[in-house]
Amino acid sequence: MNQDTLKLLRLAKGFLGSEDDFKAVRILRKLIKEKRGEHYPAEWLAELYFKRKEWKPALYYAQSSFDASEKKEKLNYIIGIAATARGKVSLADKAWKALEVFEQAWKGIYVGLYYETYNEKKIYRAEMISPCLARVSSIPFPNSTLCVGDIVLFDRRGTGSAFNEEENIEIYPFLGRQKRSFYKVFSCRLEPCTLSEFRMLMYLCQRNQVFFDVWSNTTVHFLGSKKQKNPEIYLGLVDANAGKSHYIALAGQRKLDILKVLLDWKGITHKSYDLLRKH
Repeated sequence: MNQDTLKLLRLAKGFLGSEDDFKAVRILRKLIKEKRGEHYPAEWLAELYFKRKEWKPALYYAQSSFDASEKKEKLNYIIGIAATARGKVSLADKAWKALEVFEQAWKGIYVGLYYETYNEKKIYRAEMISPCLARVSSIPFPNSTLCVGDIVLFDRRGTGSAFNEEENIEIYPFLGRQKRSFYKVFSCRLEPCTLSEFRMLMYLCQRNQVFFDVWSNTTVHFLGSKKQKNPEIYLGLVDANAGKSHYIALAGQRKLDILKVLLDWKGITHKSYDLLRKH
């Protein structure tokens, strides 16, 4: 590699470090066009476009640099996520297999999705349906751009852990929505009830394929200092103390499904609910 090429590579690396992407992209594309710089220009572009969530060029440049690169694990990771986002299932499966990510490592596992916009910063619970896809099982508030049942893409590089009384789950950054759901969301207030009566409602929802969440207990607590890289986040659904009223959300395909769950719960526990409304 000649000195002029090395100089351009160092210049491009500097621009990438200072997040001056436009100048970096111009130099790297020039080197690729002139077939200089070996695999580095394409590899760096793959990483850049992955960071920017531009899946088509990220996939293209990751594949272009793959054979000559020494960072095959990193490139397979980019290919796995970018190919999934582009709907190229067989290509994504090949990448995950190379990374030894098999079905037993994700099927039926729940994760916490770190979802951040200009006016919203939340952790949503979701069930994995592939190595980097999950179905949102929390019920976001109506002003959220996400909906329960949405199929979303996430970054497998965890940012922390979440816990409640029964489980610990890993938190992963949200990357984008792949498929929107159209569940009907309702909310209501429960009469104060015991923990066992509350769990009965959760069981009835599960049996009738109705999503369930507690909107009166959605505060997310980040523990530790701002410098902590892996914060713990509490995802508890309900306090163990009896005699507390809860504002809950239910989501299903039909209003009839929601009413059936609530009426069955009322008949079993002899407790009531009020303020039922559709969102």
